Parts: sequence; C-alpha cells; structure tokens
Amino acid sequence: MDISIHDNSLLSYSISADKREIRPHAAFPDDERPEYTDVVFSGVVAYHSEHDKGILFDIRDKYEPLFSQGRNYHWPVDHDSKESPLRRMREQEIRAFVILSSDGVSGWIRT
Repeated sequence: MDISIHDNSLLSYSISADKREIRPHAAFPDDERPEYTDVVFSGVVAYHSEHDKGILFDIRDKYEPLFSQGRNYHWPVDHDSKESPLRRMREQEIRAFVILSSDGVSGWIRT
C-alpha cells in the first residue's frame, strides 16, 4: 500500500542540522483513529519553507521551475553553459522536492 499525505494536516516538523534531516509530521483526521505519517528527507543540503501550518496536497520530486530560475547563477549545481543543470543533478544524484498544499505550508527541499 502506498502512503499518501494528501489532505493530511501538517502537525509539526523537525530539522536536524547535524543529521541533515527534515521530518514533517502529519495526520489525516479521522474521528475514530487518525492516521499519522512522517516523511523523512535525508542528506538535506538546502530548503525553503513558508507558513508553518496547513493542509498538505502533495510532495513531488524535481521542482524544475525552481532550478530554471537559478540556472544563470549555477544553482543548484555548477554547469557549463551548454550543459543542462537537470542532467548534471541526475549525474550527481541530487534530488529536490516541492511541498504543495491546498492551504498554508509551502516550500522545497534539496537532498
């Protein structure tokens, strides 16, 4: 069974700088038995978060618009002008996730 965070309420999240981990903790509201879900991002090198509370919609791998904005600044990876930063990221096994919500919290995480 796949775990879904769709329509889960973000309860909290923890950031461990020394472990390079971010752990959002969410719950799907149910009157009888709420379903709790933790998502673990390991090897975190950068992140951005706005709004500490909200209803989660999805967490998606590869947020290409963010990378295309930073391409001229060689972010998130150094590349020559002919090389695609997304191809370079795949070669270096760099991943990025965007956090989408229907209400509140938003951001991205790069591992």
